[in-house]
Amino acid sequence: MFDNHLISVILPVYNGEKYLKEAIDSILFQTHKNLELIIINDGSTDSTKEIIDQYSDKRIISIHQKNSGLAESLNNGLKIAKGEYIARQDADDISLPRRLEKQIQYLINHPKVVLLGTRAKIFTNTNDNYGIHNHATNPAQLHFDLFFNNPFVHSSVMFRKLAIDKVGMYNGDRSLIEDYELWSRFVQIGQVSNLPDILVLYRHHDAGISKESSNYYKEKPVINQNKINFNRFLNLTNDEIEYFISSVNGDFNGISDKKLNIEKLNLVIIKISKKLNTIYPEYTDEIEKRKKEYLKIIKWRANKFQRLNTKNPLKLFFLKVSSKLQQLISEPIND
Repeated sequence: MFDNHLISVILPVYNGEKYLKEAIDSILFQTHKNLELIIINDGSTDSTKEIIDQYSDKRIISIHQKNSGLAESLNNGLKIAKGEYIARQDADDISLPRRLEKQIQYLINHPKVVLLGTRAKIFTNTNDNYGIHNHATNPAQLHFDLFFNNPFVHSSVMFRKLAIDKVGMYNGDRSLIEDYELWSRFVQIGQVSNLPDILVLYRHHDAGISKESSNYYKEKPVINQNKINFNRFLNLTNDEIEYFISSVNGDFNGISDKKLNIEKLNLVIIKISKKLNTIYPEYTDEIEKRKKEYLKIIKWRANKFQRLNTKNPLKLFFLKVSSKLQQLISEPIND
């Protein structure tokens, strides 16, 4: 039944000769066989083209283009995709054999879900068990988390082609992060979810753009998207949104009165949870759990702000102890 559905897998690559074959093979050897693998060679100067051209599998569609960046490469793949479902694959990650099979089964059985990721095992060239991307799985908590960060592994996602047709393609604005920005649009038209299964092996290495420590690639674009998401969802002024995002992210430079208004910050979290309860009435317990977790984070941030602005040694000592205890009793955000 599920094999009747075509999946278009989009794999952009730039100078990916080292790991590309592993990534391609992991898609070709999927248990779900009805797929097309669209490989976009984004102006590579290494042997990427030769690696792609050595494959004779008729399911592979290759595009060799001048270097245009990730968002445009993905959009070029989307323009020619014929599948009713779109999956992503990075050139340095590995999809486990049943990934596509499990995802398409879930999406067919859950028509309200427009975006579906999976959990992922993180590995390096020297450590096979570096960690796990252990994001939430249910739509309500994921919607909550999208206000603050990206709870999806890009290389793990599958989404409906109809959803892309409705919200538009990837945004090439470099002041935002293209996948986080797109998921933030998806959640406006349907539910988003993650499978609890680990179905992707996510390679962590210094060459990956997503691992860059530069604020240009991480902090500023994330905060920019935070602001957009809050502006869409809550009836707050731009100044209120700026105050909240800056405080939660630890950017205290704009707080001139030397006092963090914790009640004001808590109110934003409470407003989010109340509104999400109207959207996801079947997930009230999960929303309440998330609310409590984010309220703990706010309390920790307020403590940090106080520590930065106190000159009393005894008070500073107790604030540090309080902060440490708060970290110890706080539950992790991710499931």
